[in-house]
Amino acid sequence: MSSHSTERGSTDSPLVSVIMAVRGPAPWLQEALESIANQTIESWELRVGVDGQDPDVIQALEEFGSKVRWEVLPTGSGASACRNVALAGAQGKYSAVIDSDDTWHNEHLSQHLDAFERSGSLALRGTRASLMNERSKVVGTLKVPSRFLAPRLLLRNVFIHSSVMHRTDLARDLGGYSADINVGEDLALWLCLARFGQLENAAEPFVSYRYHSSQLSRVKMTSRSAEKILQQRRLLAQQLHIPGYLAHQFHKVWGRWQ
Repeated sequence: MSSHSTERGSTDSPLVSVIMAVRGPAPWLQEALESIANQTIESWELRVGVDGQDPDVIQALEEFGSKVRWEVLPTGSGASACRNVALAGAQGKYSAVIDSDDTWHNEHLSQHLDAFERSGSLALRGTRASLMNERSKVVGTLKVPSRFLAPRLLLRNVFIHSSVMHRTDLARDLGGYSADINVGEDLALWLCLARFGQLENAAEPFVSYRYHSSQLSRVKMTSRSAEKILQQRRLLAQQLHIPGYLAHQFHKVWGRWQ
């Protein structure tokens, strides 16, 4: 099956490319789109990889406005392939990721941009998150550590996916998300990025992460996934001068959590 793309908008390069993967049905897509549109900065574009031809998803994107560009992939392509298509076309200096069931606070992009523009060495930055339910009611806070993030990545993922911003060219040069693994695609990319710049988490929540019933199903991690993430852990451990056997032990602990 061949992919189909639809592009609109001006040719001016934005500062930020918003990266989204979506597969229908997507009951909270409109909320996610509204939170993007409500950002306090204007220099952004939205790049979407769509998994399968879903008329409701396409209609929502068509109605969003001139800043959206999307490409439809064959059904079953997966979230990583959709994000990589979006990343491949991104025009922004920075890329910010959002899942189609989450939302951003209005200052999400601006506070990230301030941090990246102040620092020439940041590779990846996230934030804390508000936890919301299926009815969009905030029911708690998801905390993430703010110190020693690279060493902590050897044990577990310390970034909330919809909260992160990274340098577009760097993530693209590293191959983006690993589409050949089924668990930990985001962690594998964070481990790569950690070898090429500083990591940071904001102490305040600038994203609302939605917890819903479809997330309860667990996917058994393939051996390919385990091997690839272990490889990235070993490379980061080597750079941090941490013994390889510790990286392997951390990986075993992480594997039991999956």
